[in-house]
Amino acid sequence: MLIKNEHSFSFGAKHVPKVSEAHLEARKEQIVRAAFLCFARKGFHPTTMQDICAEAHLSPGALYRYFAGKEEIIQSACDEAQAAQDAGLIAEALAEPDTRAMFHRLVHAFFSRFDDPAADVYNRASLQLWAEMAVNDRVRESFSHNHAVVHAGLGEVVREAQRRGDLDGSLDPGALVSAMIALYDGFRLQKALDPTIDTAAYARVAEALLGGTSWTGAR
Repeated sequence: MLIKNEHSFSFGAKHVPKVSEAHLEARKEQIVRAAFLCFARKGFHPTTMQDICAEAHLSPGALYRYFAGKEEIIQSACDEAQAAQDAGLIAEALAEPDTRAMFHRLVHAFFSRFDDPAADVYNRASLQLWAEMAVNDRVRESFSHNHAVVHAGLGEVVREAQRRGDLDGSLDPGALVSAMIALYDGFRLQKALDPTIDTAAYARVAEALLGGTSWTGAR
């Protein structure tokens, strides 16, 4: 008979400690990191769940307790927490009363991720996953939610800058946001090809383009 109390589950005399939520999240993160290492090294399709088990130093039974397949691992990497973090960064930038300061905060928050030691692995894995999105609905759906959150948040940034008179109000806000995202994703692609590209220099250029200070010629 299954007996449940606040701290554990028991089958008769056998006592099994309840696993904490923090432990579950740490184990999932371990598996996601291992999967992205495998994707970067071998590609999405050639990578097997056995490869991920070996990289994560887990048995197949342990891994399948958390994820049924590679698509579920990708879904976990694009979860609500990531979307909430991105939305929070954008909300903090929106609080800036000066538009150039707003863009500076956005550029610093998002491009600083490329200085993370794991960024090279994730950039190379992203190339595999972008290709997979073209043919795999589950992978595309995993990425589309985060993309929608970021697009909506940056749309608020653009409309606020237009309201202040700092951006051309005749330009379509959605198209401006797509251009901003292209600056970021385009750099991620270049970083995957050449990790030595100077992130800080590129970020300064991106900020100059967004702030309208890159052009010095006569109008």
